[in-house]
Amino acid sequence: MVSTVGKLVSAVRKHRALSPTALARKLRDNALALVRARIRLHTCTSLGRHARTFGNAPDVRNRGEIRIGNDFSLSCTFGTVQLATSESGRIEIGSGVSINYGTAISARESVRIGDRTKIGPYCVIADTELPLPLPLTEPSAGGYEDKASAIEIGHDVWLGGRVTLLPGARIGDGAVISAGSVVSGHIPANAVASGIPARVLRITAPIHASNAPVSGSRPRVGNTALRGTESETGGEPRATSATNASDEEPVHEPTTASAE
Repeated sequence: MVSTVGKLVSAVRKHRALSPTALARKLRDNALALVRARIRLHTCTSLGRHARTFGNAPDVRNRGEIRIGNDFSLSCTFGTVQLATSESGRIEIGSGVSINYGTAISARESVRIGDRTKIGPYCVIADTELPLPLPLTEPSAGGYEDKASAIEIGHDVWLGGRVTLLPGARIGDGAVISAGSVVSGHIPANAVASGIPARVLRITAPIHASNAPVSGSRPRVGNTALRGTESETGGEPRATSATNASDEEPVHEPTTASAE
């Protein structure tokens, strides 16, 4: 109860610039999102406190385990989010995670998502090459056996829109994956990666919870903001300082993420 009141007070302070009518509407929508989450995610194995869902209902097909931590946020405003597990599959989502519309997450073996990770719209995270929900009892098609390989996403990770994580992908804490990238191997902690397949463009200072990126904004790393500029060599996005160009860290040569 104390925690709920504290969150309510924080929400009022955060939106104190709004008119009383707009603030009341905001609080009402948030309260409805809390109630809807309990109804729409009731088939999950466990669901933490203060989970919220916005927009339409997600498509949850849980035949294994789906465990979700506290302060979870899921948006189906412009597209349905899909969560699917087979009998042996497990999806584990940490605290403070947000998932945007159109994203599909499926597990025949294991998909783990760390705390405070932000997942953009229309991402695909599947530990098999034929994502669920296909017939869950048929792991092969046309004589091809689709073997599962666990996916691990660390804490404070930011996935841009339409990012695809292939079986066996591993992303370290604080990494940023730019929109449209395909990750097939290991991305180290605090890396900025982009491309098909995703390549490491640079290693940055660790992201702290206080400046972790939020949905709809550019991610920040220390005093560095990721902007839509291009490098002089490859046209890849690079990071520029939000305060002074001399604050930039040296850009390392891109290296291909090693496949597991």
